[in-house]
Amino acid sequence: MPRIKKESVPISARIEKNTFERLQKFCADSGLGKTVTLERALNMYIDDYYGKQEKLSNFR
Repeated sequence: MPRIKKESVPISARIEKNTFERLQKFCADSGLGKTVTLERALNMYIDDYYGKQEKLSNFR
């Protein structure tokens, strides 16, 4: 059964070699692809940022 294609946008980024090597090792160890790994990491980072912003606005 073919996978359902999601809407996507290609990106290009330069990252440090050490970071890329860690990404490759993580993907090999976890069995996840780089796209899924980067999407999840970015979403976690962005969610954390906005969560902290919300807490700060409630604090003021």
